[in-house]
Amino acid sequence: MYKIHMNITNNQRDEAYNTASKQDQYLYMSQNSELYLLKLAETYQLDAGNNVEKFIIIVGDVILGLRSRVDLPQILPAELGISDGQALQMTGDLIDFLDQPVIIDVASDIAEAEAMLKALPTSNGPSSESEQTHSSDQASILQNRVPAPPNPTPPKWGSD
Repeated sequence: MYKIHMNITNNQRDEAYNTASKQDQYLYMSQNSELYLLKLAETYQLDAGNNVEKFIIIVGDVILGLRSRVDLPQILPAELGISDGQALQMTGDLIDFLDQPVIIDVASDIAEAEAMLKALPTSNGPSSESEQTHSSDQASILQNRVPAPPNPTPPKWGSD
């Protein structure tokens, strides 16, 4: 019988995320991944409550290497209460998902970064470019600098 591994903490997930490859980080965080997993949960008729959340956590843990993909046929029925047959079919779909080549959309990343930059407050300097004066002394730089946005935190796939 399979032992349930729900004792993985968010700290362990954060550490695994921080050391994961860019591809795995993208797969873990991407909205496309979330949409695919929600569709898969619907296809396999997981109830909308706990099982969908557990399912997404399990897949996230596999992406981060905290659980082994070869254990999925045992993990899924033990933790989601689905049949062994459903677990085998779902495992096949998950392996296809996990093995897909991930093309990180640089264009959307750039557009997102540009949108964030536009949202940052501007300095109260002169209103036209022709009137702007630039100074590189430390006092001017410190006075006119824009605070850095807060560091994003990795998604939380479960709760401790």
